[in-house]
Amino acid sequence: MSDKLRRKEYWTEVEVNGVHTSVRYVESDEDWRKYEIECVRSIDCISDIIDPEVLEYIEEKIEEL
Repeated sequence: MSDKLRRKEYWTEVEVNGVHTSVRYVESDEDWRKYEIECVRSIDCISDIIDPEVLEYIEEKIEEL
């Protein structure tokens, strides 16, 4: 039962608006997904820029892992 509480985490890097960011993808057993974008360089509001193309790119990268 404790396995149900475990979540898979993947890290990858993606370029958004010319800035490389580290992306953490978290998936739980309920298929709940969270994308957390953290900047490697200092830039405000990059975490607010999550468009469908970026998410699709991230998903493709994760499938390669």
